[in-house]
Amino acid sequence: MTAVWNAWAPGLPSLALLPWAMHLGWGIVMAALFNHLLYNQEGVARQRMVWAVAVVACIPGLWGPVYWLGLAFQTPSVLAVVWAGQHLYSRWPIAAWTLKSRPAQRSAVNGVFAVLGVVLGWILLLDTLALLPFQLYAMGFSPWGAVVALLLGLLPWIFQGMPGLRSAGGMVVLAVLVFTLLRLPTGNMWDALLDPWLWVALHFYLARLALRGR
Repeated sequence: MTAVWNAWAPGLPSLALLPWAMHLGWGIVMAALFNHLLYNQEGVARQRMVWAVAVVACIPGLWGPVYWLGLAFQTPSVLAVVWAGQHLYSRWPIAAWTLKSRPAQRSAVNGVFAVLGVVLGWILLLDTLALLPFQLYAMGFSPWGAVVALLLGLLPWIFQGMPGLRSAGGMVVLAVLVFTLLRLPTGNMWDALLDPWLWVALHFYLARLALRGR
């Protein structure tokens, strides 16, 4: 049984792929962050600055910001990159005609996924501090973690018919597929779904939803 389990366990990502994934991931996240911070700027000026940030993220070695971000935070989670990419695309001119006919996201469902992400982050933090009677992080290397995450992401589509990849469930499904194919960023399912910065962002996202609900 142990041999069968190990045979199906997800492997580690390719060492040759990791530097490219780190630059691409941080480039998309940094560009999305600057695009959000510069929302008051004119469209063309903002787009040029966003592209400049993306180009700077491609600079290798000590002169590039990704080198230092990688030392401090390693590679962003796949879900964070997908979320940032969705943010960039939804605010790009080409998205106007592809998204105009689709219904808006359902914040209630996205809020549920945000709560799950926050709870998962706290549990993983307790696991890191060895305060749990089980090793949750180690379970992320098993194939069942990806299966459970995929089924969880598909639940809104099955029961509510949420279209597209703009919903939280759709982004989770896409992140799981990328992880299954490329094993990014570490070969562990939890690292593909959550990272410290995304975890903090989910806290702010829930706080904003709570303030809107008042």
